[in-house]
Amino acid sequence: MIYEVRNTFGEIHAYVLPVQPGEISQAGVRQEQDKLFYVSPFIGMAMRYRFRVSPPGARVTLRILETDREGPLLAATFQRPPPQPDHKRHYCARSWRCRSSPSRSSERSIGKPSDYGSRARA
Repeated sequence: MIYEVRNTFGEIHAYVLPVQPGEISQAGVRQEQDKLFYVSPFIGMAMRYRFRVSPPGARVTLRILETDREGPLLAATFQRPPPQPDHKRHYCARSWRCRSSPSRSSERSIGKPSDYGSRARA
């Protein structure tokens, strides 16, 4: 998998992670990677990314959870909805911006809950 991250200065860094057998399930691919690229003055470098990608299909979903030693700090989601038959394909991509619509990209500052897991929410 190749995860492309952009910073506030317009620079790009690609995290290239080979998919290991233990990272694949019916829910998709889950991978982790230490943060190696400066992204923002608001978030330090001592962080870890947790990537989750849905299985290929009509809808594509990517979630990036950024964590530190205390737990989750930031969640970003990208979703490409199924193609609309009467419209041109619409791709939703608003990386690292807050959106209220659950079918669009979203960012949430989710604090530091003591139990990290799929149940972490804003």
